[in-house]
Amino acid sequence: MLNLGGQYRYEKLGDSGNQLSSAQDVNQLTRWSWALFAEDEWALTNDFSLTSGIRMDRDQNFGSHWSPRMYGVWHLTEQWTLKGGVSAGYRSPDLRQSSANWGQVTGGGVRKGIIVGNPDLQPEKSLSEEIGLMWDSLKGVNAGVTVFNTDFKNKITEVRRCEDTPDCKIGNDVYDFISDRVNVDKANMRGVEATFGWQINKDWKWNTNYTYTSSEQKSGEFQGKALNQMPKHMVNTVLDWRATQDLSLWSRVNFRSKTSEYLSRTSMAKSTPSYTFVDAGLSYQAAKKPAADRRGLQHPRQDRGLRSLQHHAGRPPLHRRHDLQLLMPLGARRAPFSFHHREEAP
Repeated sequence: MLNLGGQYRYEKLGDSGNQLSSAQDVNQLTRWSWALFAEDEWALTNDFSLTSGIRMDRDQNFGSHWSPRMYGVWHLTEQWTLKGGVSAGYRSPDLRQSSANWGQVTGGGVRKGIIVGNPDLQPEKSLSEEIGLMWDSLKGVNAGVTVFNTDFKNKITEVRRCEDTPDCKIGNDVYDFISDRVNVDKANMRGVEATFGWQINKDWKWNTNYTYTSSEQKSGEFQGKALNQMPKHMVNTVLDWRATQDLSLWSRVNFRSKTSEYLSRTSMAKSTPSYTFVDAGLSYQAAKKPAADRRGLQHPRQDRGLRSLQHHAGRPPLHRRHDLQLLMPLGARRAPFSFHHREEAP
């Protein structure tokens, strides 16, 4: 099945928070970009399918770039599935990151900090490989392990220019710290992800995943060091309860371990300590008929553009669905209330 698509974006950033006193009159940035993408899936046998795709990006400031990908799924048995693929990734710097006349406020309101844009930034490119083995008991329990590796070229990151010194200033403005956007010529990120799911009964469902990530800068003045602010361990777990046909309740725990140290041109700044978010919430579906639960194939991490192709010809008539969601934070800040309106096929 061949899928074709495209997108056009015109970005306009209006922000009076530019912290560079020498560029206070610069409060608006604009940029256009567009992309075309194609994806095709071949069922080579009853048990093996291969998906390939390519994406072409065109950016006002960074020109054109092609990103291919390929992904295979092999059903070894009814219970065991082997998945793997290779994909190229591409990300251009955002408007603030690539503007020399933009100073982004930072410091969390406690410290006076600034992140300065860099017009010499190059787009970030990557090549990712992953392979995973999935198991399904066919009785409501599933698990999987995926190993991944990503090699970056021109990875976009931040480094401290200075911190807590009288000379930490731009012009006559003194800051607690100043950070610069820079490219790391070569970097690597690899790790393993484990998943577990359990449909306890028709109303209760539990899903959890754990990810271990190791990173290293392969070039530059911080060669051999980890990428800035990268946690090694992440755990996410969600428990869902479908109380009625229209009402669902959930609880969620997200854990992030202590991150790698913040690399600075003058010193090694402290890492971010570990933290845990605990949330609980509910959602209410006010629709005459429930929407179908549609799940797509899992693809490598660097193919977000290809996965955005969701619209096909010959769709059935739309119906409206309203979701009412209430979030109750337990130890972390979350939006207290949200209302969503969607139109989708039944």
